[in-house]
Amino acid sequence: MAGAGATAEDPLMFQLIPLFVASTIAVTCRSDGNHTATCQTGKCETVGSAEICTGCKAGGVPVDGFCRPPGSPQAAAAGCTKEDGAALDKTAATCEKCGDGYFLFMGGCYKTESQPGSEICTKASDGVCTTCNTKNGLFKNPATTPKPGSECILCHDATGANENKGVKDCLKCTAPTNSPGAATCTECQAGYYKDAKGACVKCHNDCETCSGASQNACTLCAGGKYLKGNECVVAGSCTGTHYTDEATRTCKDVVR
Repeated sequence: MAGAGATAEDPLMFQLIPLFVASTIAVTCRSDGNHTATCQTGKCETVGSAEICTGCKAGGVPVDGFCRPPGSPQAAAAGCTKEDGAALDKTAATCEKCGDGYFLFMGGCYKTESQPGSEICTKASDGVCTTCNTKNGLFKNPATTPKPGSECILCHDATGANENKGVKDCLKCTAPTNSPGAATCTECQAGYYKDAKGACVKCHNDCETCSGASQNACTLCAGGKYLKGNECVVAGSCTGTHYTDEATRTCKDVVR
């Protein structure tokens, strides 16, 4: 959380982002958000309802999702240090260890009691997460001795840690049944569908969401079009025996 006196213009202030569903998505930092100036390119993640930075530009380390100078009060309170407990260099971009009351996740220190930490982990001890918040697109690393900061792995993280990994473009998943290995994706991110092999595949360009590869497999149409049967059509096509339902963006039958 931002320190006293922080304002909406403070580039280090924590920010919540409303989403259609709770999710965990790797993205370029939002151009209208508070991370653009301080976070490395491609190092933002959206976890639940929060955007966090996982890799700061030189001279900043992630504390509760925001970049703070290594010698700042926030970094000191979080116990953000090198893995051996030594002080970080002034050019450090991530934490390697966190203090009590915090946990290490993807190079940053977080509290479990408040967002964004509570979106990631619900219980921690001695700077380590012991219970991952699996409803937000993470799974517990089943390794006997997880790499520090990888106790919780994102469902979409196809690199992972300890040879345990997620599935590219996956939204929700369950932990690998055979460790080490890949998680089982139960729901893909919006704009993707799960194929027979359990991979997430991009929908046809006509579809915003879909159930398969075909342009006739849309469950929600892209480009402001409406779903009529299994086709995406312009609003003007919802005439005669159909009308436009704006809430669902579908052409519905007129009840006679």
